[in-house]
Amino acid sequence: TVFVDFRSAFDQLWFDGCVGKRSRLGIPATYAAWIKEWLTNRRGYIDIQGTCSRWLPIKRGGPQGSCLTPSIFITYHSDMSDAFPMAMSF
Repeated sequence: TVFVDFRSAFDQLWFDGCVGKRSRLGIPATYAAWIKEWLTNRRGYIDIQGTCSRWLPIKRGGPQGSCLTPSIFITYHSDMSDAFPMAMSF
């Protein structure tokens, strides 16, 4: 039996892996390039009671609240069951 815990899954998206998987699945190159641009070169800062950190690069994870993040996650993991041919998915 294998159980997979997807807690904080969207926070752990691997950009290069997501883009590479989309290319291998035959998704048009222009769409894959758009997704790569959308995921990369993001940055953020931490604000604690009005004191802000410097800008930090965001190197993984999908943007919170985006309708595309779940789609990217599902596409990236779409072939997981291929590794376990006798597995059942719920």
